[in-house]
Amino acid sequence: MSAHTQEPLATPHSNELAGLKVLVTGASRGIGKAIALDMALHGATVMCSSRDQSTLGLTVQEIIANGGVAESAMCDLSDPLSGRALVQETIARLGDLDVVVNNAGLGGAPGDALEEWLQVVAVNLTAPFVICETASEHFKQKRSGKIINISSILGVVADPGVPTPYVAANTV
Repeated sequence: MSAHTQEPLATPHSNELAGLKVLVTGASRGIGKAIALDMALHGATVMCSSRDQSTLGLTVQEIIANGGVAESAMCDLSDPLSGRALVQETIARLGDLDVVVNNAGLGGAPGDALEEWLQVVAVNLTAPFVICETASEHFKQKRSGKIINISSILGVVADPGVPTPYVAANTV
């Protein structure tokens, strides 16, 4: 193998998700990236979304290098209306939507308490609500669809070192 050819990291496991159109938020790294890769390896077409174009592009490249099908959509979920636009864009570009994985999240950062609260709640709580609401309208029309919301254990188990907005936004 030449130095310029990337060897696939994995091979498709099955086609059990073949034909499904999936939206994964926060797909540029961590759990979201792993979910996007796994769903693509099982045959789904995945719309990977993130606010970080460079790492999002790497996720899509990795999916394609491993034989999957994926596209990317930049989205800053701190804007309440961006979730609605993201679902609509996914349906338009993929031709349908069968599964939504709300994974994107912020942990918060020291600074102005109100600003931190608004930012974390917008991304971790409001955005998934808007995405669920928008996707559910599509799912009602087609009479099928799945929504998976990823949350943190910190919504159930307290940790005094974790910022309050993050904990509050994960208790739902």
